[in-house]
Amino acid sequence: WCAEVRRDLPDGFLNLRSGPSTSDPVLARLLGGEYVEIDTANCAERFSPNWIAMGTICVEAGSSWAFVENVPRLAGRERGGWINTRYIEAVECRDLE
Repeated sequence: WCAEVRRDLPDGFLNLRSGPSTSDPVLARLLGGEYVEIDTANCAERFSPNWIAMGTICVEAGSSWAFVENVPRLAGRERGGWINTRYIEAVECRDLE
């Protein structure tokens, strides 16, 4: 599925992190309106058996984090990372080719 970063961010950006925690290192800063692609097809295989697809995000009990598969603006520099789902909204996926 696909999402856009909300424009009403408290800090003006959303951190893309190496793991699903605010203590994990920041990989990149995403701006309001930024388009991201999120993959939930293989939650358990990708993370661990206690991860499941809940609706449109990979979650562990009580989690509010989603794994971002692709951020087109970063063009391969950072192919994936974690974002807090409070700051994104689902959108129709775009054909970027």
